[in-house]
Amino acid sequence: MPPSVQASPIPPRAIPRVIHQILLDKHHIAPSIADNIARLKALNPGWRHVLYGNDEIQQHIGTHFGADVLKAYNSINPLYGAARADFFRYLLMFQDGGVYLDVKSGCTQPLDSIIRSDDELLLSRWNNQPGEKFAGWGAHIDDGVPSELQSWHIIGRPGHPLMQAVIDTVLAKLRGYSMRRDGVGKFGVLRTTGPIAYTKAIEPLLAQHPHRFFDSDAAGLVYVALVLPPGQSSHMGLFKQHYTRVKMPLVSSGPQRPWHYARYKALRLLGLMR
Repeated sequence: MPPSVQASPIPPRAIPRVIHQILLDKHHIAPSIADNIARLKALNPGWRHVLYGNDEIQQHIGTHFGADVLKAYNSINPLYGAARADFFRYLLMFQDGGVYLDVKSGCTQPLDSIIRSDDELLLSRWNNQPGEKFAGWGAHIDDGVPSELQSWHIIGRPGHPLMQAVIDTVLAKLRGYSMRRDGVGKFGVLRTTGPIAYTKAIEPLLAQHPHRFFDSDAAGLVYVALVLPPGQSSHMGLFKQHYTRVKMPLVSSGPQRPWHYARYKALRLLGLMR
C-alpha cells in the first residue's frame, strides 16, 4: 500500500467558500436536480459552486492523488455510482475543503450562518432515537455502528487528518473487498465506501483532532431537498440504477458475469450474507 496521504497545515481561512457536488452523468441533469442546485446557489451568492462529472473526477484524482488511487476508484463497479461518489467526495474534501452536499440535498439557511470562522470539520448524527424525527436512521447495530456520522454533507478545511483517515480506510476496503464479507447493494456500499466506513474511520480518532458536532437538521441542512414531479415519491427514481438494487460485486476488475448474481443468491439462501 502506498504511503498515507499527509495532512496539510491549517490555511489562513479554515473552510473555503466553495460548494462541491457530484453528478457522474452531468450532461443529463433531471429538472428537479437542476432546480435544487439553482436554489442552493441562490441562497449562497458569495460561494463558488462546482459540479463534478465523470471527466472532472478522473482528472482531479489523477492530478492530485496519482495512478494508484485512480486505479482504486476505477475498480469500483460503475453500477455503483454512489460508491464512486462516496470515495471521490473524501478525496475532494481532503484536497480542496469547503462544503460537500449530495445533489439531492440542500439547505434552508445560508452556509455562512452554519460555519464558524474557526471551524475545521463539522460532524453530525441523525436524531434517530425513538420518537425523534429520524427514528432508526443510521443505526447499524450488526456492524458496530449504533449511530452513523452523516456523510451526505461534509464541511471541512483542506487536509484535515480525519478525512485522511477516511481515505486510508476506504482505500484498504476497496483493495481488500470481499463479496461475502462486505456484501453487495445497499450494505456493500455502506460498509465499503459509505457512512459505516466513514464512521468507523473517524470515531477512534475524534479525541486527537479538532472538530465540532452540530445538529444538521436544526442548522438548516436538508437530506432530500428535491421538489419531485407529480407521481414520484422518491429521489431513487431519478437514477437509472439505484445502488440499493444492485446485486453484483462492488469491486470488479472486469466485466460482470451472471455467476456473480447466482453466487449472491446462493450466499443469501445459506444465510452467509445479506
